[in-house]
This record gives sequence, C-alpha cells and structure tokens, in this order.
Amino acid sequence: MDLPMNQDKLKNLIASIPTDQLKSDEIEPFIQQMRKHLIEQALQGEMDAHLGYDCQAS
Repeated sequence: MDLPMNQDKLKNLIASIPTDQLKSDEIEPFIQQMRKHLIEQALQGEMDAHLGYDCQAS
C-alpha cells in the first residue's frame, strides 16, 4: 500500500530516529511503540474530523 506521504520526507523521518542507540532486542518494542502512537494519532484525527473540532483542545 502506498502512503500519501512523500517518500523523501518518510526517509528523512526514519533517518532522524536514533536507531544507533537501540540494542537488537529493543527494536521490536520500539516499533510497537511507534505503531501504537501512530494509530492513536490517526484515530484522534478521525475523531476530530467526525466531530468537527479538536476534542482534546482545552
């Protein structure tokens, strides 16, 4: 599946992650944590779009 994100931006984002500081057994938990945050952010965006406003705004 192709993402709408520019591939150069995606590569730059990945390059900015300090993976050289991760040990081999820390990579999978790190990816799981990134996936969790990405899904939460996407769901929040869906909720904001559905409600028509940012429900977390104070």
